[in-house]
Amino acid sequence: MLSGKGIQVKAHAKINLTLEVLSKREDGYHNIISVMQSISLHDLLHLVPSNKGIKIYCGHPRVPNDESNLAYKAAEKLLEYTGIKKGVEIRIKKGIPVAAGLGGGSADAAGVLLGLNKLWDLGIHLEDLSSLGMGLGADVPFCIYGGTALARGIGEKITPLPTAPKLDLILIKPPFGLSAGDIYKAYDKMTVDAAPNHQKLMEGLDRNDTTMIVDNVGNMLQAAAVKARPKIQDLVDILKGVGCPGVFMSGSGPTVCGVVESDTMANDIMTRFSHSPMEVFLATTVGRGVCL
Repeated sequence: MLSGKGIQVKAHAKINLTLEVLSKREDGYHNIISVMQSISLHDLLHLVPSNKGIKIYCGHPRVPNDESNLAYKAAEKLLEYTGIKKGVEIRIKKGIPVAAGLGGGSADAAGVLLGLNKLWDLGIHLEDLSSLGMGLGADVPFCIYGGTALARGIGEKITPLPTAPKLDLILIKPPFGLSAGDIYKAYDKMTVDAAPNHQKLMEGLDRNDTTMIVDNVGNMLQAAAVKARPKIQDLVDILKGVGCPGVFMSGSGPTVCGVVESDTMANDIMTRFSHSPMEVFLATTVGRGVCL
């Protein structure tokens, strides 16, 4: 949303409806296949033109207010790419939990690229913004496209998919974070044979068949995350026990997602965790083009 003092951008979190690890690459990254999905949970960015270079402000104690922030790096990369001499003040209001497997930093970086492209009327195509984003993080290209998409490679090869039907979700973030690098290293030492059925899930998207989608969610990194933090399995079991038809971990964890079928189910789960150290969020799936 444009205003006289800049632009506001909703930087949406992502979840991995499926995540399959294919192989470890020579550069240390892993080739994956993942059906990724934007959700309504978001950070709010306010981008304000400035004549003092790039400045960044965020009140969250675990988010840096310097050049190490991915949002700062995104603005810096865009200025280098275009060669223009401009400045911007980036204000971030966090809504996405940190180190949660929900792509909060990547969403902010994508939001800066999309927002500045509009604010400065640069006219850069999504494909080129996605290429810029790849240098910032594997999830940034998806966050630029948003909606529902198939990600390949290390996450940089994005194929938009039919928009998922609205799914109501409950997300539970334990009071600890996980390092993606550590979880992939742990995964490399394990044997995980059960891969999610991407084709079946994508067939469900084609048919707009919620049941087929929910029945085929899955994440191959979940076993490694559970081994590192068994509490994750407890959360999975609780959500399955209360009747969530689809339960899965997002990304490298530790956030556990459950599909909820009614307000009553959602309220019961919220009440169950009301006095726990868990962060609990209600969200829905969202389509492309909802950030600006």
